[in-house]
Amino acid sequence: MGQAMYLRRRFAHEGRLLEVRATLYSRVWHMAVFENGVLVTDQLSRVSEHDVDFARRKQGVDLLHDSLVEVQKDVESGRLRLPQNPYATERAAS
Repeated sequence: MGQAMYLRRRFAHEGRLLEVRATLYSRVWHMAVFENGVLVTDQLSRVSEHDVDFARRKQGVDLLHDSLVEVQKDVESGRLRLPQNPYATERAAS
């Protein structure tokens, strides 16, 4: 079995280093948010490889990149709530 292909977009939010990943499984891109390599959200959205290719060829749009940016915006605006940072209490106690 081959290795999964993925794209990522890293960003900082409220003192946390986060990453939105789009992973290609069975010709469908699945997006989720990770922190320190650990999944912190359920799967957020999916877009077919066909739709990504079509948008790029016919409309000149990078649908996958735009989707990653939208997930980041959702986190930053509070529309997508992340679980509490488990490292925050450790830092406060130090």
